Amino acid sequence: MTAWRLGNDTGMSDGRTRRVVTGRSVASDDHGHIPHPTDAHSYPVELSSLAALRAAAAAEGRRYGLAGRPLNDLVLVANELATNAVRHGGGTGRMWLWCRDGCVYCQVSDHGDGMRDPNHAGEHASSTNALTGRGLWLVRQMSDRLDIDSSSGGTTVTVAIPVHSVRGPATDASASHK
Repeated sequence: MTAWRLGNDTGMSDGRTRRVVTGRSVASDDHGHIPHPTDAHSYPVELSSLAALRAAAAAEGRRYGLAGRPLNDLVLVANELATNAVRHGGGTGRMWLWCRDGCVYCQVSDHGDGMRDPNHAGEHASSTNALTGRGLWLVRQMSDRLDIDSSSGGTTVTVAIPVHSVRGPATDASASHK
């Protein structure tokens, strides 16, 4: 395991690119990828499972101590990442949820062609006239940590949301996302 300081762009020798934002450190493997632990809950990602994934994210988030806005953020993050895997990542993938070091992690992997520019994906909101293109931007706004590992063999995005968020309370609307 290698400890990476988040906030750096790293081009890796195998052609993958890693982009992480924030100033925290997190354990990663030798390729810069944040591995999910063996006890992480795993879910298949496909078009027909999106509602079930939102429900699973809400249930897991509650189990890990999220409530209000942080719980809603987790549900939206899971939905956006899973939807991206379906729309842009070959149609299927896998989602893992776990809690470590005061954060709930949501990781989604797909087997698509990879991102054209993962270093800058979601840094800016799309045009107000665009019908799509806001997913990763929203994910960046709601997360404490973000890691994008992308290559021609697929993309893995890992997001962390603090259990004790300072973002403030919000009505728990996760039930309405089902």
